[in-house]
Amino acid sequence: MKETNETGKIGFFKRIKIALIDLEEYLLFIPENFSKALGFIFKMTLILAIILTVSEVLNLYIRYGSLGNCIDKVIPDFTYSGKELKPVNENDKDNEIIKLIDNFIKSSGVPIASFSKADIVNKVNSLPKSSYVLGTIFYGLFNMIDLIFYWLLTAMLIVLLAILLLSFSKIKMKFSITYALSIYASTLSIILTVAYSILNTCFGVYIDIFDYVFIIIAYIYISAVILMIKSELIKQQIELIRITKVQKEVKKELEEQNKEDSKKKEKEKENDEKNKEEKEEKENVPNDEPNGSEI
Repeated sequence: MKETNETGKIGFFKRIKIALIDLEEYLLFIPENFSKALGFIFKMTLILAIILTVSEVLNLYIRYGSLGNCIDKVIPDFTYSGKELKPVNENDKDNEIIKLIDNFIKSSGVPIASFSKADIVNKVNSLPKSSYVLGTIFYGLFNMIDLIFYWLLTAMLIVLLAILLLSFSKIKMKFSITYALSIYASTLSIILTVAYSILNTCFGVYIDIFDYVFIIIAYIYISAVILMIKSELIKQQIELIRITKVQKEVKKELEEQNKEDSKKKEKEKENDEKNKEEKEEKENVPNDEPNGSEI
């Protein structure tokens, strides 16, 4: 396993790399607080929301030239009077945008005398540039909040599979940790969703099975992560068994060494006692040699 920096913290870009490529490094996320995963979502959605918003705004201006022209070409002609919205062309009666405007007026409760699409276009065209900038910022915040909730919901779907796999693997893990791993495991799926949204909006690309592919990718990621966790736990168990075996062998060797040392000390003690006794016996033997005065 690769080491993090000296402080033990994982940088944002390294976190992205781990989430997308280095699946074996997901073990680094396990000891972290859940707030780290939420912080990762916040930073990622901020970046993705900026990319999404800028691409949509650029597409609008490239395709229509201005927001007023976009409204003029996208929204069918209509008039509103007497609390009733009527399309100029009867064929546009079931148009989704017309229904959306009508529902918005009714739900807002704001008293409006009368207006038409031309009034909206003129009003939009008369707005100062600062209003467009402010509107873009609010739209970007809306995209960011939408992505955050979408990511959390996706991770919740992923965590259900993760819990199932963990139970089959007989691995106990806190829900907060499992949820955090599911957040990281769904990173690629969220990035692909934003990319697909841009392609769909700007170039009209449509993939019928994208929703299935999106969730399958996240499932593959979390499955691979759990298998790696299981593999790492097995390695740790094998290493623990090996260490325990070595400890037993060392303990046995020490016990044998201690026995040998004890026997050696006992033998040395016996020899010392024996030598002491022999010395005492020699000292106690009477001297039978004649003195010099004797004949």
